Amino acid sequence: MRSADTYGQSFNGMTVSNDLRVFTADGPLAAGDRVRIHHWIKRGAISPEIHTFAQDLPFGRSGRYLRHPLRTIEAHRRVSFEARRKFTGTSVVYRQVSPFSRGSLEQQALRRSGFGVFDFDDALHLDKRKGVGALLAPAVKAQKTVEWANRVVAGNEFLAEWAADFCRDVVTIPSCVEPEEYEQKSDYSLSASPRIGWIGSWSTEPYLDDVADSLLIANKEFGAKLIIVGAVGTVRPRLEAIVERHVWSETSANLLAATFDVGIMPLASSPYEHGKCGYKLLQYGAAGVPVIGSPVGTNKSILRRFEASAPVTTREWSDSLLDLLGATSEERHRLGARARSIVQRDFSYQRWQDEWVSAITGVDTHGPDPRRF
Repeated sequence: MRSADTYGQSFNGMTVSNDLRVFTADGPLAAGDRVRIHHWIKRGAISPEIHTFAQDLPFGRSGRYLRHPLRTIEAHRRVSFEARRKFTGTSVVYRQVSPFSRGSLEQQALRRSGFGVFDFDDALHLDKRKGVGALLAPAVKAQKTVEWANRVVAGNEFLAEWAADFCRDVVTIPSCVEPEEYEQKSDYSLSASPRIGWIGSWSTEPYLDDVADSLLIANKEFGAKLIIVGAVGTVRPRLEAIVERHVWSETSANLLAATFDVGIMPLASSPYEHGKCGYKLLQYGAAGVPVIGSPVGTNKSILRRFEASAPVTTREWSDSLLDLLGATSEERHRLGARARSIVQRDFSYQRWQDEWVSAITGVDTHGPDPRRF
């Protein structure tokens, strides 16, 4: 992977300002916000003025807005004021300013700043939801935001190639992990109940249903359990008999990953999933755990570099799980150690810090933008 791949001219301009403000929707408990923004703040890479839409709302599913209407209205009012405020430094929008903006707030936050950066790590331009959600036009909003940004920071090449059609300065920086924060797997022998692990949110947990038959076969053949580190209150009816569920926290995920014998990341093969950044695979790899994943989008290249199985069909998933569980502990150790080495070298925050800071703080390579106020 090249350092901070760019579509357009290379970095050789001037820094606009040391002043920095960041807009996010959900805050550090949300995976994307934490990985793309807040962990950089935790590392001391940046020290921004930060505006989070949901800072006074309970973390959880989108229904929280309906359950807390007054706080939601106040949150929208607050970030609207900040987005419209003239700012001489660099403004960064991660995904969106407000879930209730159709693009106008994101445009204001970016173009009323000295330099505007849009960061994203999902195929927002393919989010063409139906029903009430369609009123917010998320795909249209994503394109508008990219068009008004001076620079776009994309989580993978698939996203960067789309963004390059609407912005002349696009940088690719992967979602990173902090390998030193993960407990390192040390024992690769199997117990009587091998642990097939999955870490994620309520919104991605349904992907497990696609490999339910294969997981049940692994349970029948090896007594394997499915370890879910995720949301409270979700249920997978076909799998509950073999599930051991843990409530997600950053600490629990970092500690429990090392107890997995196999880490899995199933995905559907649809255009939206091609925008995923392979983060689960990187988490498992950081803990030294051998992985199996769907070869979709960024997953495909990560799996190839890990020398990991990349099954597509149910039969292939079953064979991959049985083969890895039936392998020697030495082979699982080799695969886990290889994955960790690649994560440390190519996907760690330390590896990407200089490029990310340069991209996010605003190096203007193109001169004045005629669209700005």
